[in-house]
Amino acid sequence: MIKPSDEQMKEAGRCGKTLSVTPIGYEAFVFFVSKTNPVDDLSVEQIRNIYSRKIARWNELGGKNEKIMPFQRPEGSGSQTMMLRVMGGVPLTRPQQEEFQISMGGIVNRVADYRNYGNSLGFSFRYYVEGLFKHEGVKILKVNGIAPTPENIQNGTYPFIGTAVIVTAGSANPNVPLLIDWFLSPQGQELVERVGYIPLQKTNGQSKIQAK
Repeated sequence: MIKPSDEQMKEAGRCGKTLSVTPIGYEAFVFFVSKTNPVDDLSVEQIRNIYSRKIARWNELGGKNEKIMPFQRPEGSGSQTMMLRVMGGVPLTRPQQEEFQISMGGIVNRVADYRNYGNSLGFSFRYYVEGLFKHEGVKILKVNGIAPTPENIQNGTYPFIGTAVIVTAGSANPNVPLLIDWFLSPQGQELVERVGYIPLQKTNGQSKIQAK
């Protein structure tokens, strides 16, 4: 999972739990549109302006003269938590009912197929869009001219990078620290890479990281 939000950490505290967070890899937070949309790149400022309703139409961004349909996820979900970080303090406009998607797969499918239009915009983590819920009808956008490739994630040039983490809550199980140590070992980092995340460091002899 991605690092819990401050509110989630506080909620755990209110329940008498202290969460321990251990990074085990990296993940990109990505924005995607229908492949019929001619826009290939958005700046951080443009993303913030879209989700605060300062920009409402794609032709303001070099696209078609169509209203932007910016989908969102439920509050407390990992992707919505990350979106709040992306906004950098800029208020996130409450979505209309048709712009709200409960499931991660749902947001990918709606951006690809929504009313057969190419005006939708979605966000998620790269692992879901390129792997778990891959859909040939969507394309991932560059941000500030930088694509979320494994290389750009690992070298830190892509603007929105999250940390894949293990979260524990004071378990007395002696196998928990052993499991964490294994995920941080070369073997564990290879598994992190193979399932589609980016390891903390390049794995032994694995310089060619393939996007999934």
